[in-house]
Amino acid sequence: MTTQEIEQPLLIAMDQVHFQYQEVDRLLADLRPAFHQGADPTPELSKLALLMGRIGVIEANAAAVRETWKRRKVSPSPQLRQVLDRQKTQLEGVLRLVQELEGMARESQRRLAPQLDASVTASSGHAAYGRTMQRAERARAS
Repeated sequence: MTTQEIEQPLLIAMDQVHFQYQEVDRLLADLRPAFHQGADPTPELSKLALLMGRIGVIEANAAAVRETWKRRKVSPSPQLRQVLDRQKTQLEGVLRLVQELEGMARESQRRLAPQLDASVTASSGHAAYGRTMQRAERARAS
């Protein structure tokens, strides 16, 4: 098997991954306004999980070819080098977006934590008051 014959399936798989990561990039960009507006990010996160699953399947299917290519210890062709560089750049961009969104989520959590604590405390107080009132009513009824 020639180097080109080995690289061809890798190039195809990497193109498929590239298109999936373009969708990941779009979804992550769509999450920015959701975080700013306080909207529920669950639909986008579900789509993101689906896309990452697809990428995992593509990568798993290409693993045997990748191993064969590595065992041959040949330098990548210019075309494969270009695709590898594109994928590296794409992954770095996705990582930056994920880190940005993580920071936004942490900031939102930090900002909302006191409100949540106050709500839980009030709810606990209301529940305790309700239990006290029920005991008092039972005591009066006895």
